[in-house]
Amino acid sequence: MADVEREIQAPGVIQPRVRYRLGGLYEQQRIAFTGLAWVFAAAVAAEFALMLFLYESL
Repeated sequence: MADVEREIQAPGVIQPRVRYRLGGLYEQQRIAFTGLAWVFAAAVAAEFALMLFLYESL
């Protein structure tokens, strides 16, 4: 995707003020990764809460 974005941003490829959006599998992967990051953060927070509850100490 970095190569595609670099080529699109090259001068003269797309006219000024033209908007574009990269979608398809790239967008689905980005959405899935964002969701996975939120789940990981929630799991870490739950682990610390469990340790605090069980051991009454961090």
